[in-house]
Amino acid sequence: MSNRRFSILIVAVALFIATAACICIPYVPIQPVTPTQPSAITESATPTATETATPSPTPQIICPNLLADMLTASEGSDAPSKSPRRRLPVLQNEQTLITYQVEGDQLSNPELDPVPQSLRPYQQDTATQYAIWDYFTAIIPADQREIVNQYIVFTDGREDILAAVEQDDYDPALWSLDVDILDASDKKALGATLLHEFGHLLTLNTSQVLTDMSVYDNPDDQQVYDQAAAACPQYFVAEGCSLPDSYINSFYQRFWPDIYAQWKQINAIEDDDARDQHLYDFYRAHRDQFVTDYAVTSPEEDIAESWMFFLLTPKPAGATIAEQKILFFYDWPELAGLRSEIIGRVCTYFNQ
Repeated sequence: MSNRRFSILIVAVALFIATAACICIPYVPIQPVTPTQPSAITESATPTATETATPSPTPQIICPNLLADMLTASEGSDAPSKSPRRRLPVLQNEQTLITYQVEGDQLSNPELDPVPQSLRPYQQDTATQYAIWDYFTAIIPADQREIVNQYIVFTDGREDILAAVEQDDYDPALWSLDVDILDASDKKALGATLLHEFGHLLTLNTSQVLTDMSVYDNPDDQQVYDQAAAACPQYFVAEGCSLPDSYINSFYQRFWPDIYAQWKQINAIEDDDARDQHLYDFYRAHRDQFVTDYAVTSPEEDIAESWMFFLLTPKPAGATIAEQKILFFYDWPELAGLRSEIIGRVCTYFNQ
């Protein structure tokens, strides 16, 4: 594992926790798949390493080598990082290049930010910018990305953050897709990361999470955040209070109760280096429970990483808790169907 990569991710998480924001408004736009709570999941159940999910048909993977290569490219030591940048302040070396408005598959109204001369070629590289967006629209079905209203091209240098999603500044029911153009040349790594980021859209949209406007309007006020979190009877994500039958709450209740208190204590460490080391030790102590070292960043990142493995790997036996996290998604019929569609789209994209 790359120590550089792990350190970057944990710094991102610290910012993420401190600046979380949410919604609690009656407006609900057209959303991605509506979850159907499976009988196999109960909120009080905490799996052991020997539990297995009820067998279900496994869709045929039509390009298994490609999917495996995408996963390898995403998780390699030199791969750019995934980062929980939802409503984070500007990172130290981050520079927004251009912001597009999104209408369906189409981009419009490009807004250019002032940039140094050295970044202008990337800002003016509309061919690459459009190619990245076309990639996203090719592999993610249109009805699953209706909440994406902005596409932001940025950079923070090479081999740092590759892509992210974040809530809109004016409407928390809408989201932006952000991609670092300097790190987007490896299509396999980019594709896997886009699938990870889509996992956030799938699990944090307004059909899954109800947020508190006081938190959304005051993202830097820790007291407001703590009060909202204390009032939430389910798992509280940075975007707000998850619904009882949401994917993220069901995932948390099944896999995190026994380890959350320890993780929360570690995550509260203010010194970055100390927190990094303790969190990595936490991962090593629970290695069989996480699909990657990045998954220990938070339950939100854990479910997004597990979602990516659900899409890119064959159905596992469930011998470990990490494998059971992948099997978790097969318990939801709409997600099993979405998996088949996305795999088909990915294979078609690379065969063109």
